[in-house]
Amino acid sequence: HTPADIPCQPVIFVSEKEGRIIGLCSLMPALFKANRQVVTVFWAVDFMVHPDHRGVDGIRLAQLIPQQEEILIGFPLGLVSRFWLRYHAREFSKVYSYVNVINLENVLRKKFTNNFLLMACRFLWKSFRGISAIFISRKASSVEILDVSRFDKDMDIFWEEASVDYPFLQVRNSAYLNWRFVECPHRQYRIFIAKHKGMISGYVVVRDEERD
Repeated sequence: HTPADIPCQPVIFVSEKEGRIIGLCSLMPALFKANRQVVTVFWAVDFMVHPDHRGVDGIRLAQLIPQQEEILIGFPLGLVSRFWLRYHAREFSKVYSYVNVINLENVLRKKFTNNFLLMACRFLWKSFRGISAIFISRKASSVEILDVSRFDKDMDIFWEEASVDYPFLQVRNSAYLNWRFVECPHRQYRIFIAKHKGMISGYVVVRDEERD
């Protein structure tokens, strides 16, 4: 099952030996913006080889996949990353992670044991949070935050305008976002949209997760 605006279906490569499946690689189609052109690419979302065949047979499967006509992309981690880079992949972009620190003192206590440093950092942190809150509240006063159940066509206009600065990015239009977050069968998401003068100026999708 893919977004409505993608004409092709997922692809699964299966490796067999002596009548048994010994490996597979699953590829999910997606639309990506490459500069000003929209192209269909395939996410390598799953790669698995039977423990008894993770030598030559596994390498053969990994080498076969990029010989197809499809453009393949993925975010391999750890040992898998070194494996793909060694045989046929190349790194073309970085994935950035942004963390909002709510209580810096908890973070610093794990790094420092000096109480004076902790007190100084606590003072600086509270001062910074206080000053930034003033500017943020002034700027946010003209922005309306809406809790919505799905993305409408205004998101397509926002996508066209906001994606200009990105040379390579997955297409995040209303068809994709509704497929990804609204029609997801096993997870519940909440969608918040920011509007300024009636136009979308940003959005965020969140979900709650219980651990331990």
